[in-house]
Amino acid sequence: MRNNKYELGFLSAIVLACVSLLSPAAADTKIGVVDTNKVFNDSLYIKAQLASLDTFQKEQADLLQQKLASLAYGMLLTDQELADYRQITAKPEADRSPAELEKIKNLQSLSDARTQEMERLQQATGQPTPEQKARLAELNLLYQACTLRQDEAQKTYDTIQGDLDKKRTDVNDNLMKELDQAIAAVAQNENLGIVLQKSLVVPMGQDNQEVPFCLYVNPLNDMTDPVLKALEAAHASPAEAPQSSPQEAPKTP
Repeated sequence: MRNNKYELGFLSAIVLACVSLLSPAAADTKIGVVDTNKVFNDSLYIKAQLASLDTFQKEQADLLQQKLASLAYGMLLTDQELADYRQITAKPEADRSPAELEKIKNLQSLSDARTQEMERLQQATGQPTPEQKARLAELNLLYQACTLRQDEAQKTYDTIQGDLDKKRTDVNDNLMKELDQAIAAVAQNENLGIVLQKSLVVPMGQDNQEVPFCLYVNPLNDMTDPVLKALEAAHASPAEAPQSSPQEAPKTP
C-alpha cells in the first residue's frame, strides 16, 4: 500500500516549511523527520492489517467463483440440467468424483452445441419448417433464461467487488489516520514544530521514483523509530505493553 497522502501532501509542505524557516521564530522551531515508507514496511500492526485485507480479498474471490459457478451463466441448460450442474459445482473441485467432472464437461459441450444450433437456425435462409420454428423457440427460451442469469452474475460481481473496494478503502483510511495520530503524539511529546517526510515518490516520465526530500538528517532528528513504536504500542495487548513510557524519542537539539 502506497502512502499517497504523504507523497502528495509533503509537496505543498515543502513551500510552507521553507516560508516558516525564513521567519524570526524559525530559530526556535524544532524539526523532526519520519520515513513513513519504513513505518509501513516494518510495522507489525500494519502488516497484520494488510494480511487481514489479503485474506478478505481471497475469501471474496472464492465466494464470487462459487456464486458464478452456481449461476452457470453463459450456458443454455434446461431446469433439470441446471440443477444437476449446481449440485456438482457446489462441491469443492477436489471433492468431485470423476463421473461428476465428466458430467460438467458434457453439460458444457451440450450448451455449446445448442448455441451453435441456435445460430444456424437464425441464419438459415428460406422458409423454416414447423419443426425448425419449434426448436428455435425452445432454444430462445433457454437463451432468455441464460440472459437473466448473466444479469444476476453481473449484479453478484458488482456487489462483491463493491464490498472489497469498501473494505480496502476503510483499511487504508484507518491506517493513515492511525499513522497521523502516532506522528502527532511523538511530535507533541518532543515539542516539534515541523515534521517532514524523509523521501517522496514523484512522477518521472511514465514511472514514479522515490527521491530524497531531506539530503541529510541528523539521527537526533529522525523520528521514524519513535513513530513506529508509538503505532505498535497503541495496539499492543496488556502483556505486550511497555512498562516504561512509550515515548522514547531522542531529544532534538
